[in-house]
Amino acid sequence: MKMIGHMIRCKKDQWARGVTEWCPRQNKEKEKTSLLMRRRHYKNSGIYLEENTTEPLTLVLGEKRDCVDGSDEEDLLCNRTGASPTTAATAAPVTTTTTPAQSLTCRLPAQPAHGRYTVAGRPGARPGQSLESFYLNYTCSVGYGIVGESTVYCFRGYWSVDTPRCVSEYLTRGFCRLHPHPSVEYMCPVPDTNGGTRPCNRYEPDGTRVIPNCRSPNYYSPQALSRMTCIEGSWDYIATCLPECGRETPNGQVLIIDGRAAERGELPWHVGVYRKDARPYLQICGGSIISTTVVVSAAHCFWSESAKRSQPPSMYVVAAGKLYRPWNNPRDVDAQMSEVAEIKVPTSFRGAQNNYQSDIALVVLSTPIVYQTYVRPVCVDFDVYFNSRQLMPGRLGKVAGWGYTSENATSSPTLQVVDLPYLNFSECLVRVPEGFREYITSDKICAGYTNGTALCRGDSGGGLVFPENERGVTRYYLRGVVSTAPNNANACNAYAITSFTQITWHEHFIKENFATIPL
Repeated sequence: MKMIGHMIRCKKDQWARGVTEWCPRQNKEKEKTSLLMRRRHYKNSGIYLEENTTEPLTLVLGEKRDCVDGSDEEDLLCNRTGASPTTAATAAPVTTTTTPAQSLTCRLPAQPAHGRYTVAGRPGARPGQSLESFYLNYTCSVGYGIVGESTVYCFRGYWSVDTPRCVSEYLTRGFCRLHPHPSVEYMCPVPDTNGGTRPCNRYEPDGTRVIPNCRSPNYYSPQALSRMTCIEGSWDYIATCLPECGRETPNGQVLIIDGRAAERGELPWHVGVYRKDARPYLQICGGSIISTTVVVSAAHCFWSESAKRSQPPSMYVVAAGKLYRPWNNPRDVDAQMSEVAEIKVPTSFRGAQNNYQSDIALVVLSTPIVYQTYVRPVCVDFDVYFNSRQLMPGRLGKVAGWGYTSENATSSPTLQVVDLPYLNFSECLVRVPEGFREYITSDKICAGYTNGTALCRGDSGGGLVFPENERGVTRYYLRGVVSTAPNNANACNAYAITSFTQITWHEHFIKENFATIPL
């Protein structure tokens, strides 16, 4: 089906360069099918393209002659493939009378229906204006998706690609919608190039083969990702990647008594829990990131012994990616803060009343965490055999915190890390003071020394993690949450074993609540 002489033509279901509308397929079965076209008027040319939902495409030509060869087109469409007269009677030698300014400029198109474009670096540019070159960034209104490239450029009359369309999301038959995913970058092949790719659009036509890549270094896939194919409006599968959990950040920068200063990103899953009723906000506990919206901490951090219930979530705020304890320390350039939307505590937790049994909490964040180099989740695995293999007597686990650095000192201004050996249950009962044994409840594990290295107030809620080498990569798995330790006359007992709430013991609580949390 030809359009307007030789310059605008429909061939193989596509318009020639410079026309953005769809082309009706040349068969009787689909000729009457609506192809999502809209009425378009090419400015200053008198060309209209029309279609309704039941009739084939209709052309209405204006009477204005825009091209030097006498054809009815604006200069954007002139001289694309070489002009020829429409009839022998009008044939004449064509002499170029177009000025350099006309042939070496680009005209800004009309704004798209159901969307708009902006001109990069030219906030005052308007449709119809002629410029030597420009970049257009297209966006669509809510309920509409972009079909085509979202970024288009024109240089001296030559366009990179056809301008895109904004199409109702309910009328995208023959296209697959590609939902953005934080773990994956989707790339699409560029035809007629030697392996060239481009960022995929929100909608891609049937037959498109997408190349998915994990967003390294914060996401990975244990297997190579195969290409995704758009088949009759649906993807054959959706590629996703896993968070790089439990990995320390290498080459970092330079509660815990006799610990050492943490390196930046050493335990990137550790967060600080702060109370908002102090000015500035006061750090009271720690926690471990297990998803973009969930932090594992200790229930007693949020518990009111007088009211026998958890305090309102609005009293707390969480900070990830921090090395320094003060809330607004300017050196914490990677810090991410979030209000607390909800605090989930086991119904069996009653604080001191039941000796801190079930001392675990899921802190739901209002603002999702963005995984970055120094902010990553810890690994969680509930397999009992794997858990037993990691929790071997004497094996060292790591804990981070801003707790006291000596028995009578103030809290550490810099995050501290300590390595503590795991103790089995029977040895733990022997080595803790007799009055503390009742706090070693069935869901607890023990770790620590009696030589002056211990956890202190301010370290509660932090995660006890153990390393595992997987295919040459060391990952840390969360095994316990700092719960209780024996007291003495000082603010902290440096010669005490610490009890931790065991993660595997509360598998059901974690999984049951995870199912109701937007991740």
